Amino acid sequence: MSAWEAAFQATNAAENACRAASVVLIGRERRRALVRAATHAANRTRIQTLLADPRELPALPPAYGRAGDLTTPEDGRTLVSNTENALVPVFADAAAASSGTERSWAVDQAIDCAVTGIRWGGRSMAFPQSLPDGDVPTQSQDQ
Repeated sequence: MSAWEAAFQATNAAENACRAASVVLIGRERRRALVRAATHAANRTRIQTLLADPRELPALPPAYGRAGDLTTPEDGRTLVSNTENALVPVFADAAAASSGTERSWAVDQAIDCAVTGIRWGGRSMAFPQSLPDGDVPTQSQDQ
């Protein structure tokens, strides 16, 4: 599967996950989740134009989460943050496999997903596999 096919599948799953999360979120958070769902749908449409043969779309996986698995607003926030973080390496792979404007767009999407994941309470994805869990460098280690 190409990097863009993986991105196509991932954005579909992300759209569905954000819609599922919106069921348990309220007010402003619900609207934010629905805006993210619309963003993922628009990204999927753009990615479709980048596929080698847009008529042969890859099979679409289920969402990252289902509404039935969510019972609290915290569940919804966690699903959205995990979903956004899951897209960071997908878009990074697409950027690595691309050049020009497609590469720039994929980088922008990876950054957007990383920032959005943090805003929903997730962990930073700047270097998703650089440190073991819980191993955070101190200021003296950085110098």
